[in-house]
Amino acid sequence: MTEPRDSQAEHQRLWLRLEPVDTLFFRDGRPFDPASRATSGLPNPQTLAGALRTEMLRRADIDLAQMTDHIRNGDRFETAAARVGGSIGEQIAKVCFRGPHIGRTRERAGAVSRQDTLFYPAPATLRRLIKREAGDDIVRLDPAGPDLSLPGWTPQADGLVPLWTRSGHVLKPLDRKTWITGEGLSTFLSGAIPSGSDLVSSDDLYGFEDRTGIAVAPETGTAAEGMIYATRRLVLRSGVYFRARLEGSPEALDLLPKQNEARLLPFGGEGRQVVVTGFDAGDAPVRAEPATGTSRETRGKCLVLVTPAFFQGWHPPDIDLLAAAVPDHVPVSGWDLARGGPKPTRFAIAAGSVYF
Repeated sequence: MTEPRDSQAEHQRLWLRLEPVDTLFFRDGRPFDPASRATSGLPNPQTLAGALRTEMLRRADIDLAQMTDHIRNGDRFETAAARVGGSIGEQIAKVCFRGPHIGRTRERAGAVSRQDTLFYPAPATLRRLIKREAGDDIVRLDPAGPDLSLPGWTPQADGLVPLWTRSGHVLKPLDRKTWITGEGLSTFLSGAIPSGSDLVSSDDLYGFEDRTGIAVAPETGTAAEGMIYATRRLVLRSGVYFRARLEGSPEALDLLPKQNEARLLPFGGEGRQVVVTGFDAGDAPVRAEPATGTSRETRGKCLVLVTPAFFQGWHPPDIDLLAAAVPDHVPVSGWDLARGGPKPTRFAIAAGSVYF
């Protein structure tokens, strides 16, 4: 959810691997009162950017208290960072973040090397056959051709066409907990249909652990009467980690772990920490040729959100939209350390949304 910025020649790219040392906890800005239940979800780009920016500011010896004062007096983060930290503060504020994405490392059978696989929320236009006869059971929806007229079709905007597949089978949406491999997403973006083996359930990647506690009265050091609470924390499966990509100036990125360097950093709430390691992941984890047959003429583009995104409305600006599948919105809030309170709740377009 970091705003995109144009790449500059002097900018570099850094890949980071984030591995938890315990359960993790990511919650929104809703009040957490006695007898309440706080539930963790997955970290969003806002959480990632906040954790890594804070680490860079600390490594650069920038006075966070001074920055907080400037922000409380109305300065934007970028302005406050430049005022307090000078050139390096300005460069930190311009770093662009991508992720976090889920990765999984597995040992190769009969080999000493390891295999890393990236996973993304499955595109919303994928469907599954209810009754499978033979072969794979995955089907994709694409923009209908101009010769198709559907009774009752009411587009959300002028010029939009329905998503369609010519099949006599009964279809159902994928489970909302379905994830797709980077290879499967490349296949999808190329206009083909991913294999069923490219899809996994979130249960294979992560789960949740319920814990109950009671508050302690600071005056007596004993349990506070009636102050029982419950939390649900995120637990990654064995070999599963988060991956992030950063783009920025060499001076700013040098403040974070370099390749094969590990560092312990706080990530999320309740003082939870992760081991952050720099590594070389190449240029692009997902590669695909432009999809064909998805525009009003001969060629078009297919855009899939791999993290939640903020738009002015429900689709990206300045595109000639032909069709879209937007399954849901995601409330995003969090805790504002500078202002000492919850951030205003905003609603992002869910990851997995597809635009043609």
